[in-house]
Amino acid sequence: MTPTETAEAVKDEFGFIVSRQLVNQYNPDCNQKLPQKWKKLFEKTRSEFTGSVAEIGISHQAYRLSELHEMAKRAKAMRNYQLAAQLLEQAAKERGGQYTNKQKIQITAIEEKKKKLAEILRLAPEALPSKKAS
Repeated sequence: MTPTETAEAVKDEFGFIVSRQLVNQYNPDCNQKLPQKWKKLFEKTRSEFTGSVAEIGISHQAYRLSELHEMAKRAKAMRNYQLAAQLLEQAAKERGGQYTNKQKIQITAIEEKKKKLAEILRLAPEALPSKKAS
């Protein structure tokens, strides 16, 4: 959650109005002077939250693919071929990593690597430093 979202959640849950700056003061990543007591509580709460995410089925690719498979089967059985096709496309994108923020780069030639790096950095390949001979 962002500090703004946290401030809104505090208002909704407890009826207190707090600023996002106040919320940010309790984040050890933003406040080096935060007492150890609050750092420990923050880390414990963050750890519990991130651990609980693993228990949520939809956070796992296998679960999402299984659900998409079932939905595509039902759509096809209802002769809704357009929906079935959309679900199959979504499953293919899911499996291909389209819904992640990872970039897979598999290039063998040095020039191709340099070209791909320049593309990622939005530079001309000539702008990249050349490899120095040792």
